[in-house]
Amino acid sequence: MPSVTRRTALRSAAALPVAIAAPPAMAQAGPSTPAIIAPPDRPVDRPLFGATSWTLPNGLRVVLAESRRVPVVSHYLFYAAGAGEDPAGKSGTAHFLEHMMFKGSRTLAPGAMSLVVAREGGQDNAFTSRDVTAYHQTVEASRLPLVMRMEADRFAFPLLPEATVDPERAVVLEERGQRTGSNPRARFWEGFEAAMWGPQHWRGRPIIGWEDEIRAITLADLRGFYDSRYAPSNAVLVVTGDAREAQVKALAEEFYGVVPARTAGSCWMKRAWPPA
Repeated sequence: MPSVTRRTALRSAAALPVAIAAPPAMAQAGPSTPAIIAPPDRPVDRPLFGATSWTLPNGLRVVLAESRRVPVVSHYLFYAAGAGEDPAGKSGTAHFLEHMMFKGSRTLAPGAMSLVVAREGGQDNAFTSRDVTAYHQTVEASRLPLVMRMEADRFAFPLLPEATVDPERAVVLEERGQRTGSNPRARFWEGFEAAMWGPQHWRGRPIIGWEDEIRAITLADLRGFYDSRYAPSNAVLVVTGDAREAQVKALAEEFYGVVPARTAGSCWMKRAWPPA
């Protein structure tokens, strides 16, 4: 039996749906009569994966991608406020604030949200990229109201207690040391991007921040970044999994709809491209 390489098998598998769907004339077309495949007949603004989307009166955009495969939901809150929006000389502010957002809110003690999610058998975390900061939880479907209530409270009423700034700074510096300080490859790319774009250009600064600038970030810097970036019109709520549109609309309006609307700067605005 002749052998079939993995590449050949993949090419055959990719071509199979087209061959099955093609009309006889297309299937028999030779090199001299290339077949032309028309683009799919669908609206160009159709949401990805058939998701639905709407916007609350305060400006928060909500996206829902339903799936009934398992009784689980994932709940993401994205802010258009990543490391690219760090103030000059204050690299690492967006990431530092991400850490501080776990230090409690009006109804949650510091660290309580993660403990509650874990108690319910779920997972929660957060991340900062150049473009966004995101907070997310994955839980059993019936726990969606719980995580929406807690995340909305953190959105609107974070404590950002002053007593936790220096201890959390130490955590961030340790994270930097583990990811970059002890990693020659990471140090190379950090230096390369700084040389390419400039150490204060938004593409040349490390997402976690320069060490000396992390040490200089103050509570006022963190509050200022929160006030100028964490607004409903600068955020997108994404829910995926076993959730119904009517349910998500009601919960989003109940918990997130009360967050006051306000103007905020956004990474969706044009950034400077040439090196600074």
